[in-house]
Amino acid sequence: NEEEEFVLPEEFEPLLTGVPLYTDDTANVIALVWAPRPFNRRSDRTRRALDISLVKSCYLEHCPSEHPVKVRVSYQKLLKC
Repeated sequence: NEEEEFVLPEEFEPLLTGVPLYTDDTANVIALVWAPRPFNRRSDRTRRALDISLVKSCYLEHCPSEHPVKVRVSYQKLLKC
């Protein structure tokens, strides 16, 4: 049971020879792959700003009650932007 030697045809080219090995964004993409969670994930459960401790205090802050309603509403809308 003798095996024949495999020879590639002369017109054979490796796949993706026309695609550059790296681009200007390659370093950023690699950094993103190795980034800490949740930045390294393509999709995940979304979180409300209220649940994130960094901005939670801003959302819980209220405009002083001595201001008119118009001012308090604007204050709340600005906090939600």
